[in-house]
Amino acid sequence: MWYRMMIVAFVANGMGVFGARILTGWNLAEQFKFQYLVFWHGAGFLFAALFFLRDRFKFNWREMTIAGFMGAASVGGQLSLLAALQRGIPGHVMFPLANGGGLFLVALVGILLFEERIHLYGIAGIVLGIAATVLLSLP
Repeated sequence: MWYRMMIVAFVANGMGVFGARILTGWNLAEQFKFQYLVFWHGAGFLFAALFFLRDRFKFNWREMTIAGFMGAASVGGQLSLLAALQRGIPGHVMFPLANGGGLFLVALVGILLFEERIHLYGIAGIVLGIAATVLLSLP
């Protein structure tokens, strides 16, 4: 089940940043940022809920609280990204900061705090994350 939830998080989060790039490129961020955030995060919630209900998992308040904080952080990050882009900070600056910063922080916490070793899949994930950041940063 863990892999399924990680796929949900990967798709929902990745599509969220991609959508922010599209909204900004079409000059629609100011007009539709709240609808956009509700749509993507709501869709991610419903997608995860389908897995949850299908496999009949036991409700766990601790996990739901953590998930709620993670969702709130994601909404806050996306809202901050869109607000910065609206105020004229160039996308080629903001997207590497928003994406690369998170990628760097997760890798750093994993290595330093949890003493994780990065194997081939981890290296591939970091490389793909960097590649995605570069592609989103292109004008």
